[in-house]
Amino acid sequence: MRTWNFILNTFEINTRRKNKALLSLGADHLAKIKAKAATDPDFLQMQNDFETIFEDYDQIFTQHSMAKGEFKGDTLGLKQVMQKLNDSKLKEWEGGIHALYPEDSPDEIALFPRKRRPFQESTYETRLMAVQALSEKLQAIPALATTYANVSSFYNLMLTTRQTQKGVKGKLGILSKVREQQRKLVCEALYGNLGLLMRKYRKTPLNIKVYFDLSLVQRKKKKGED
Repeated sequence: MRTWNFILNTFEINTRRKNKALLSLGADHLAKIKAKAATDPDFLQMQNDFETIFEDYDQIFTQHSMAKGEFKGDTLGLKQVMQKLNDSKLKEWEGGIHALYPEDSPDEIALFPRKRRPFQESTYETRLMAVQALSEKLQAIPALATTYANVSSFYNLMLTTRQTQKGVKGKLGILSKVREQQRKLVCEALYGNLGLLMRKYRKTPLNIKVYFDLSLVQRKKKKGED
């Protein structure tokens, strides 16, 4: 047996992963009911039920957008640091080491047992560990003190860049959950206002359409929208 349409919250169903659409829908709805709230107590009740919840959602949406931009920036910064490892740092370190230990000699192999592969393949953490391991090995070789300092310094840069990116990613994850919870609250408030409008305009139901821009919830989600 099909679910009765009137007990389905169309706002919640049609704004899943469409937070921008809900933001526009809510702002439009709030403006329209506020315009009548001063002279009609029914609309004042709708405003009181909706305004605070929607304004909180607006702020959470902004915080999420800022964190998302920050995460993209930090991820780009991390990629640039890793690219620097590939483009120049490995060559510098190999040059310093090969000046003391010829390539493929036992001592050189002890420092680079798998050549460049651990520094260039797999995850960020794997590459971090490879640089850390090289730094620890070099620390025990006084003749390579300069190379050790350069490797250790770059490892510190890699580590702080990665930790910053991970921290922002964690914050973004929390904000995403909070934003979703608040989205549902906004949709519940919209659904409640729809009920009040249905009662108010039970003899002229077409008037209800004035207070909701249904094109925002009925259209398909645009690519990249959230």
